[in-house]
Amino acid sequence: MKGFVLACTCLCFTLLANGQNKNDQQICGATYFDSIPLYIESNLYADKLYNGQEFKVVSAKLKVSLAQRMTTICGNSFLRLVKKCINKSRFDQIEYCIISSGETKGNKIWRKLPTTALLSDTILEQNEKINLQFRQKGNHKIIQQTIIHRTDWTPAIIGYRQRNLSDSFDNRLKSNAAYKTRERLPGFELMNDSSITIQAGKQVELQFDSRDISIDSCIEYRITDIKENKAANWQNTGHVLSLRNIAAKHDYVLETKYRGEKAIKKYRIHSLPYWYQQFWAIILFIVIGISLLTGVPYLLYQRKKKLIQEEENKVKQQLKTNQAKLNPHFVFNAISTIDGLVNNNEIEKASESLHSFSDIMRRTLKNSDYLFISLTEEEEILKKYIDLERLRFDFNCDLKIDPAINTNIDFPPMLIQPSIENAIKHGVAGMGQEGLINIDFIKIENDLLVTIKDNGHLNKNKSENQGNGKGVALTKERIEQLNRLFTKDKIRYSLELKDHGSVASFIFENWLT
Repeated sequence: MKGFVLACTCLCFTLLANGQNKNDQQICGATYFDSIPLYIESNLYADKLYNGQEFKVVSAKLKVSLAQRMTTICGNSFLRLVKKCINKSRFDQIEYCIISSGETKGNKIWRKLPTTALLSDTILEQNEKINLQFRQKGNHKIIQQTIIHRTDWTPAIIGYRQRNLSDSFDNRLKSNAAYKTRERLPGFELMNDSSITIQAGKQVELQFDSRDISIDSCIEYRITDIKENKAANWQNTGHVLSLRNIAAKHDYVLETKYRGEKAIKKYRIHSLPYWYQQFWAIILFIVIGISLLTGVPYLLYQRKKKLIQEEENKVKQQLKTNQAKLNPHFVFNAISTIDGLVNNNEIEKASESLHSFSDIMRRTLKNSDYLFISLTEEEEILKKYIDLERLRFDFNCDLKIDPAINTNIDFPPMLIQPSIENAIKHGVAGMGQEGLINIDFIKIENDLLVTIKDNGHLNKNKSENQGNGKGVALTKERIEQLNRLFTKDKIRYSLELKDHGSVASFIFENWLT
């Protein structure tokens, strides 16, 4: 009968203690029923003994008291080691000592049992142990030894599985099953390390190991998106945790701990991208997008480019045609010069003139397919032509190139030759040694200025011929065509007629950049 009453009393106090802990979050306690019954208080502890007598706690704070046998002998847990304990009336003959980790047996300090019932109120480090030993006064024989060990337990994941977002299953049922079986649930993969990789569009279920802990649902977790680097709040979970809001192509850190504890275990969750989030798919979309965005403009550009190219080819052909027109004009004038020398019986001059003429023709034919030649080569051709004309008209000519000009620059072949020819025939012809032509190539910043000056006497008929001759018309036409081809490097031409000569000017804009 007494045993039945004692059991009922224990049950009542257990329910009362559980209710208080749920509502007030008080520290839990267990009755350690041995020869000297103890009441051990801790936030979390194992509700069974290890190695026969070792009591494991998870929390750091620990309080050990003598159990009040007739009142609060029962706590949240009841661990019985003996059937009958020592009568309370004999407690004054019992003494005890507490040995912490690292202390030697020679440092034992024996004390009598306190009247307040409190034996120890301390803080344990992880993996630290204390050993409570009891003996009768005057007797070295230990009658009871209670070892309390603070473990380094943290909630560990033992298995996981992936499932579709549309799947549904009551986690409470699975949690209960996981707690009872204490084995991996069917369909759960073994967790080998601290990282999990899941497919895009899947949710992951995690199974925690089941330990003999005083409170069943005491596992807390929080999950952090590494990109956002913002930690979520701690939440409670059972032994099976479902993570539904896992975004594809994201990395997360899952932290787990027991309620009220600081020890944390971390896991990394890597969510794979959808196929359209993968690098090759992104590159493909970019290529397709660029193709769509640039396809039509590119076709229009190619068409425009083709039209421009056709126009350029047309202008180039016209340039070559106009350039070719200069050849008969030049040939006619050169032959006239040679003919005049022959008629005047100046055979040596005629022979020299014929030699210069053949050299000029050879160079002209060589350059007939080129829009530009070097300024050095153009200078040589002009000097040959001037020497040819001087054999007939015996004038003076001074051709100068600014030393600051790089003579390897491009120059339109025979472009200024008609202006030199006009300066000779409509300017200094018949003046003999008094006739002077100055040809200057001058650098003005990035522009090239070419001037052709003569000191001939103004003649109305000659002036009209000089400004409207065939050579000048071809020169203007060539300049216009060159300006159409090269819009940034314009050529400007002007002719100024004075009482004592004329000045033909060519400005080649940006020609020296």
